[in-house]
Amino acid sequence: MKKKNGRAILLDYLIPLDITILNKEIGLKAIGRRKKGITLYTTNPITGNKELAASMQISVNIDTNTDNDYAEVKFSIKGRPITQSIKLVAKKAPIGKGVVYYFKCPITGSLRRKLYLYEGRFVSKLAINNPHYLSQIQSSTERNTSKELKQLIRLQNTAKQVTRKYFKVYYAGNLTKRYMRSMHANDSLKGLW
Repeated sequence: MKKKNGRAILLDYLIPLDITILNKEIGLKAIGRRKKGITLYTTNPITGNKELAASMQISVNIDTNTDNDYAEVKFSIKGRPITQSIKLVAKKAPIGKGVVYYFKCPITGSLRRKLYLYEGRFVSKLAINNPHYLSQIQSSTERNTSKELKQLIRLQNTAKQVTRKYFKVYYAGNLTKRYMRSMHANDSLKGLW
């Protein structure tokens, strides 16, 4: 594989726009024009938690038997409003029923299920110069350390559930599974220290 030169752009920190979000929030099966405000989240590569990345207004136009399907995305970066029109392409579904939608990258023209906000517009991974995920540039020691850190954070969150309001310890005279998991996580944390 050819080694790439230059600064690596980490895809983990870019805001993704996935076609499944549009399908879930707006519904690409129905014909016509629809508009909805959606929120995009990024996953923190260190903790594994979802974090709010952007709120935007998306309007989708789906026509029958034409090639005029598109998604119009309105958002602002540093107070500057941006409107971008992204072409949607329908392909026959691999299972033989219905269609599957793809974004057409405005730069490369390739069909993708996910686009990333890069330099003020949504583009595919192929249009980004030197794209990498964080795990690709970490050493095996760093990957193992971040994996252990994620596990520690998960155990801490599970152990903290007991302090929540309305947490049930017993149900029908028996200890709940959630309480048992929380106690197991608490014991594991005590073993680590």
